[in-house]
Amino acid sequence: GAAEDGDPRAMCEYGKLFDTPGAPVTQNPTEAFQWYLKSAEYGDDRGQFYVGLSYYEGMIVEQDHASALKWFTLSAEKGYAIAQHYLGHMHYHGNGVPQDEREAIRWFKLSVDRECNEARIALGDIYSNPKNKEVDYDFAFKLYSSAMEAKYPIAYYKVGMMHYQGNGRPPNYIAASKCFREGAELESLECYYMLGMMYYQGKGVEKDPNRAYRYLNLADQGGYQEATEFLAKIDSTRKKKS
Repeated sequence: GAAEDGDPRAMCEYGKLFDTPGAPVTQNPTEAFQWYLKSAEYGDDRGQFYVGLSYYEGMIVEQDHASALKWFTLSAEKGYAIAQHYLGHMHYHGNGVPQDEREAIRWFKLSVDRECNEARIALGDIYSNPKNKEVDYDFAFKLYSSAMEAKYPIAYYKVGMMHYQGNGRPPNYIAASKCFREGAELESLECYYMLGMMYYQGKGVEKDPNRAYRYLNLADQGGYQEATEFLAKIDSTRKKKS
């Protein structure tokens, strides 16, 4: 097909099949990587991103941050949004490059301009961190809200927490519970947990232990640590009482 005919985007798509559970080919990450690399060497932004991701995660090939950085940069400079996000992430955490918050913010902003939800959350986290000299709650709220409008699950938790904690605004438990409820419908573990806690404490909602346990159990089953610890704690308290 087109992949064999040297179409770089088709090569990347073909590689993705070997890397996608349930695709009509036998899963073979090594084969996937070979196609990503071919596509990347032809200059395809997506292929370059997947080569970078392979080096970054170190699952298919040996982890190599320098190579990840090289391929992410090639992809990001062509305007590929998720590559821009990963570059921001690498600069922010100092993975394979000296830590550089300004450079991270620059890449995150470029990615946000292309409506990347991951970058909206990452940038929102920087601007809503009270320890950060760049703190700007209104900007963070705007970033999280735009990811929420795009139905990005973790964004409901982020907006909810800003209402809950009163970051740059008075605390509003009713608005918070609404965000958490909508996020829970999208199966956000963080939202299950917060909604469970609110029902347990009767904050912004009627106190309702049954609902509290239902949401806390959903978070716990998903492997959300805080929910597991909280359930264990109330369990031991109840045993002491009985």
